[in-house]
Amino acid sequence: MISLHELRAPSEDGGILYFPDLSLITELIKENQKKLSTAQTFIFEKPLKELRLLAKQEAISAAISFLKTNDQEIKVDNTLPLMVSGHQPELFHPGVWIKNFALHSIAKKHQLTPLNLIIDNDVAKHASISVPMIPVGVKKSVVVNCNFDQDNSGMPYEDWTIKNHEIFDRFSEHLKGLTSDWESIPMGVTFWQDVSKAVATGLKPGLAFTHARRKYEQHLGCYNLELPVSTLCGTNSFSLFAMDIISKAESFANLFNQAVANYRKKHGLKSKNHPFPDLGVAKGWAETPFWLLLPGESRRQRLGVKKEASGEIILGTPGPQGIRISLGVNDQLTALRNLEMQGTRVRPRALSTTIFARLVLSDAFIHGIGGAKYDEVTDQMIQNFYQVMPPAFMVVSATARLNLVKKIKTEAEVKVANQ
Repeated sequence: MISLHELRAPSEDGGILYFPDLSLITELIKENQKKLSTAQTFIFEKPLKELRLLAKQEAISAAISFLKTNDQEIKVDNTLPLMVSGHQPELFHPGVWIKNFALHSIAKKHQLTPLNLIIDNDVAKHASISVPMIPVGVKKSVVVNCNFDQDNSGMPYEDWTIKNHEIFDRFSEHLKGLTSDWESIPMGVTFWQDVSKAVATGLKPGLAFTHARRKYEQHLGCYNLELPVSTLCGTNSFSLFAMDIISKAESFANLFNQAVANYRKKHGLKSKNHPFPDLGVAKGWAETPFWLLLPGESRRQRLGVKKEASGEIILGTPGPQGIRISLGVNDQLTALRNLEMQGTRVRPRALSTTIFARLVLSDAFIHGIGGAKYDEVTDQMIQNFYQVMPPAFMVVSATARLNLVKKIKTEAEVKVANQ
């Protein structure tokens, strides 16, 4: 069988990658359910089986509330297990978007509830899209940027608001101008109408993109539950998951660093940043796989933990000028939950998001190619830190090439086209 590191997007236009093959999905789900239901591990003193039930109930309830708020309801059978996927709320390409349709169709076939996680805790990296053009007299296409806002300075999607409304409002017209000689109108032009309407109701851009995307999906018969990770972080199940890692921060960091070292050695990687940077452990502090955002701030900081001899747990950052937030000695779970209500946010990084989704939330998880390759590290952490055989996941991707054919208007352009 092909390995994860040999996976590539299909070379042919319209090709779809399913890994493993769709014929093996039934067995994969059954094996996952067996592994997860028989696991004897505890997460912050709660049996995994109980935590999984709580997480499912909370996620479904929160997702239904989220969709109701945005006037997009769907019927859900609360008794069914979850199939989960997710991505940042950005303007992504069809090779990523295909996961949403696969999530819906595979879950429906195997009697699971499809849940798409909106990774709004990640930073918004782009304020433009790339648009291919074929200038007059030129045979090859060039790529130009079409901005929909100013630089967002690495702000998380959950905080990102429009910096320049003039640029945002003109995006559709700008895109029209750049593609005026295309034979067809780009989807982005009509898509932006729905985005603009959603923004006018008060939605931030990331959720406006989500709202518009869902309208297209539903038109094509694709209905998934949706839940922002920022909302998921407010659940009891996520707090238990986070508190378990925080209370064992040094052990988690050491196991993680060993898993990353194994990955680098196996794949001949020299960079200390791939697949992930090590978690720091020094002077009584241990870095965790979480971000810390202070009240009123959108700048993410790596969350460190210091555990005193008294049992007191201190969150923050090391160094004399570092942040110090005490969770006390008793009822630290409540103290952690109170931080969220007071505006101090603890958000998962990529690895902890995936562990929660695969181990706690779902019976089956769908990755893209990139995330799947790094999940060798996730598998080691699930096995070594949680003492659970890692549940298998699926990989879905696709190739959809842009058929860039321009309208031919002049004899000179006919000459170029014929060449």
